[in-house]
Amino acid sequence: GAFSGCSSLTSVTIPNSVTSIGDFAFSECSSLTSATIPNSVASIGGSAFRSCSSLASVTIPNSVISIGYFAFYNCGSLRQINIPNGLKYIESSTFENCPNITELTLPNTLKRIGSKAFQNCIGLTNIVIPNSVDSIESNAFYGLADMETMTLGKSIKYLGNYAFGNCKRITDIYCYAERIPDISGDPFANVSRKAYLWVPESRVRNYRIDSFWGEFDVQAMGAEGANTDQVVITPDYNTASVVWPQVANVDSYELVIKDKSGNEVCTLVFNSDGQLQSIAFRADRKSTRLNSSH
Repeated sequence: GAFSGCSSLTSVTIPNSVTSIGDFAFSECSSLTSATIPNSVASIGGSAFRSCSSLASVTIPNSVISIGYFAFYNCGSLRQINIPNGLKYIESSTFENCPNITELTLPNTLKRIGSKAFQNCIGLTNIVIPNSVDSIESNAFYGLADMETMTLGKSIKYLGNYAFGNCKRITDIYCYAERIPDISGDPFANVSRKAYLWVPESRVRNYRIDSFWGEFDVQAMGAEGANTDQVVITPDYNTASVVWPQVANVDSYELVIKDKSGNEVCTLVFNSDGQLQSIAFRADRKSTRLNSSH
């Protein structure tokens, strides 16, 4: 609680001599807009930046291996957060009630996501759980009203009650787990059972006969897993931007362009980083392929 409630404090630079930020250290510093955390810091205590309502951005260095409960709870202005490589656990309510976070990348070192960790982070529309995560606890992503797609990595073993509850716009769930994950209660409460559940092709039958997972529209994961229904193309005068949902464990994407009659005009191939690899044009019986490094 060293600076707790210092409502006029606008910024803070923590020196390299500091190895830990204690519980409630900067809680309720309502005017704090930025914080610089050095590579010397290994732990951020519980409620350390709780209710810092003006905090817009914070960079957490990879030296941090522990972030406590409620550390960034109710930081309403926070828009982007980086979860450091090396972090194994996101504790309960760490980022709860941060509605303006729109970008979230979870590291491959992560093992567990605690209860209410991202509850009511309504700015998140797509969640990719890395292959390292084996459990997601109750209400972890509850109330993400605009989320449409989500991906569960291959190591997921457990989903808690309401883990993705009230995420009412989910249309596609990608689950790479060969072994059907255990559940508590209903992790997808108030999520339409008409949503597609994409699973490994060899496990389709297992999921379909499961009393819980079989309620969804279970489909084999393959090329269709990119879910082209959600590709957004924004044309301009002489350019076009293309955006599609992030899908884990996919090496490449194909974008097929057709004319009004449904005839294929060209196919664009992108790698997993979104870089254009090739373009194949089709006109009558002729086909031309161009390579591109751009």
